[in-house]
Formats: sequence, C-alpha cells, structure tokens
Amino acid sequence: MAMTFEDMVRFDDHSIQRILKEVDGNVFAVALKIASPDLLARVYKNLSTRAATLLKEDVELGATIVPEVEEAQHQIVDLIRSLEASGAIRLRR
Repeated sequence: MAMTFEDMVRFDDHSIQRILKEVDGNVFAVALKIASPDLLARVYKNLSTRAATLLKEDVELGATIVPEVEEAQHQIVDLIRSLEASGAIRLRR
C-alpha cells in the first residue's frame, strides 16, 4: 500500500516528533495547508505551544497553491519512508 502524507496521523507521538525535527518548518507549513483536521491536531500536539502557534500562523498565511503543497507533501513522505526504512520511526499498523 502506498503511503500518503495523511498516513502520518498513524504514527506514534515520538515518530511524529522525529519527523517534525527532520523537516524544514517552511516545507511543513506548505504541506499542511490542505491537511485534515486530525493530522493538523496531531502535528500541533507534538510541538511546543510557541512552535505550534508559529506553525499555525504559517499554515494560514498566503495562498494555497496545490502543486506546491503536493511537492512539499511528497518531500515529507520521502523522508518518512527513509526514516521508517532505517528503523528510526514506525507506522502503527
């Protein structure tokens, strides 16, 4: 089964924190522009209050350009696959 950006909601908190640490905040902000409320909540939950506030502001700013969002999501999915292959994170099955 192919992994999608929304599958990130199925990772445990430690794994989400690891992903957040590895991804540039600007890329994450773009990727989250069309994310589900569930994924947004999981991401914000795994950040400090200040970091979550800043990320929310970045997500809400500017236009949503779908090809840019899809590219950012693709970059993150590639990183997730790499982290999962190395055993650094694990998807809950």
